[in-house]
Amino acid sequence: MKLLNCALVALALSGTGCGSQSSLSPQVLQVSGTVRLSDGTAVGGAEVWVDDGSNTRSSTLSDPAGRFKIVVPANGGIITLRASEVPPAGVFSVGTISGMVRVGGNPGRITIDIVLDRFDPI
Repeated sequence: MKLLNCALVALALSGTGCGSQSSLSPQVLQVSGTVRLSDGTAVGGAEVWVDDGSNTRSSTLSDPAGRFKIVVPANGGIITLRASEVPPAGVFSVGTISGMVRVGGNPGRITIDIVLDRFDPI
């Protein structure tokens, strides 16, 4: 019994018990949320990416319910996230619908929605 109690204390101190969340590196920002149209409709399959002006692009796609999660380096500055609706394969589009949000780049987690409200004709 004493051994079991010691094991439970060690498990609690390590933070790896059931249902615990893995810890993030102190150098990253985890952004999650939903991509929506301006009328509130969730957009599945939207591409979400970090717009930092560089040629490297960290991106992800929203799930069918519009939810996304992206982990980006945190440097204490402002990070611009952009999202764009991706038309299904074989569908010709006459424009793109996109949206943008700016979030603090401090390490940790943040939840924010991206609203696609800008139409850019092709």
